[in-house]
Amino acid sequence: MSYSSSFGKLPFSQSTWYDITEQDVNQFINTLYINKYSEIKNFHDIMNQFVMFLRNLLIEHISDKNLLHAIHYIDQRIQPKQKDRILDKISEEKTHDVPNYFRTINDIFACRIIISPIYFAEIMNVLKTRFNDKKVFTDIVQFIYIQHEDHIFELQLLHPFAHLTFEQDTFNRSVKNAGLKPSYDLWDKSFYIKVREYILNSLNTHTEATDDDIKNTSNLLHEVLINCYPNVLIYEKIMKSIYPDFKKNSDE
Repeated sequence: MSYSSSFGKLPFSQSTWYDITEQDVNQFINTLYINKYSEIKNFHDIMNQFVMFLRNLLIEHISDKNLLHAIHYIDQRIQPKQKDRILDKISEEKTHDVPNYFRTINDIFACRIIISPIYFAEIMNVLKTRFNDKKVFTDIVQFIYIQHEDHIFELQLLHPFAHLTFEQDTFNRSVKNAGLKPSYDLWDKSFYIKVREYILNSLNTHTEATDDDIKNTSNLLHEVLINCYPNVLIYEKIMKSIYPDFKKNSDE
């Protein structure tokens, strides 16, 4: 199936997404973006139509209404990815032994599904069955690429902890661009990596969190938030994204 746009035929098809060249990407973005301000014609209509398609897809493949309610929301891009950011990513790919230029444009149209930690495993199993056949959870974020109508869409399926981390990453980039220092970073002290490993292990082994698990995570999070004041609400929000039944002790 050819990949086309209302602005003209684009230089690659779905079967060759991962084989596209730098020249293909440049032709693509010059076709898609209508001016130097990174505007895309009918961007919001395109995103809204895809979200509607996605909602219908979920309703069709998830029969348990409780699981549908456990999908917190679909968080869609409100502005196109900046063209300058794509050019930066092209430069980054050139440094790799095997560049993958699809990574430079795969999230121009993108949305996230935020899944309740209580039902995360069940919903992910349903969606993984629909889109692929992996039996073991290998990450708390699943990226799926869907060609709908005339565009490629990146669909991110996120555990709430991953969502909080990515939101903070975006905010921290803005802070750094303003010449300031972020108050905290969830990648510090390998916090994100350690929590991801815990969540994946609990998903794949079907084990419940122990008091020691919660205590260790809590102690490390306090270290990460040491310069963030006041940090009580942030602390609780992050802990509940990992342990849904978490309740802060009065002595913490």
